[in-house]
Amino acid sequence: MVDVTQTKNGRFRFRCLPTKDQMEVIKLMESKDQFAFSYCSKLCKKDISNLKVVSMNSLKVNIESSISLECAFNDHYIFLEFDFDASKAETPEKRLFYQLKHLLYILNTSKIDILRFSIYCNNFNLDLIFKFFGTNRVKTLIVTPLVENQIYVSILNSPIHSERLMLEKNPFNDSSDIQKIFIQNRNSIDIWPGIRFELNDLLITNSKNIHIYGSILTEKELNRFLKLWILGATPNLEHLSIQCPKLLDGNDVVCGIRFKEIRDHGRKFNFSRADGKANGILIMHLSAEVSYFDFSVV
Repeated sequence: MVDVTQTKNGRFRFRCLPTKDQMEVIKLMESKDQFAFSYCSKLCKKDISNLKVVSMNSLKVNIESSISLECAFNDHYIFLEFDFDASKAETPEKRLFYQLKHLLYILNTSKIDILRFSIYCNNFNLDLIFKFFGTNRVKTLIVTPLVENQIYVSILNSPIHSERLMLEKNPFNDSSDIQKIFIQNRNSIDIWPGIRFELNDLLITNSKNIHIYGSILTEKELNRFLKLWILGATPNLEHLSIQCPKLLDGNDVVCGIRFKEIRDHGRKFNFSRADGKANGILIMHLSAEVSYFDFSVV
């Protein structure tokens, strides 16, 4: 009987195996080998995707002086860099898109965990980049303060919609423009100290989770927020954390509010909305250097 799985030079003919056996061989490969196998042909790519054997921990894209793609798997790590290269016919953007499409296909996902823009990102065709990522799911969008204001604005106003936005500065001249960013529906938004985030901004923010660092909110404003929440304000809010670089008076924060206090690793307060549909749990950790205000809706 002729062994059809062997060529004249002794090479193994993988595709001569029964389909079921081919799939079993692929499953036994390490994930880095499965990843390499997916580039062999369109059929190999399809096999890896259909088997759903490659698992990814994170996928991150950095756009700065060069474009880089970082992908972490269970047993290996991939780092690819795309820059201008006269020897290559395709642009850095198109090479990035090709690799991302391949990864997203074999991983059976449309999610990019982190998309980060930093200094010199405008060296690349941002319109193309906006269009590509506008049709994919971005979990976290980061725009560093090093990005010029004009470019920063174009990124925030682009078709890219992220589940989480890390906002490190206000690039707008008019306060109403940054408020258009606050009112967008997101799972989470992080407000960094470079942004003047006031009570009115907090009340119009539609994110489920709001994290404020270096807050300028006073005890009176926090008290006002709690009272408005009790009356039905910020209905989408699930969690609010505030870091304030000063000592807050906890009694002033809860002044005039009916609550049940529990002493447990800081001051803990439990109170309800006026309509009885939700309960709020407030935990305050107060010190001379920094105060933490942690509010959860249950």
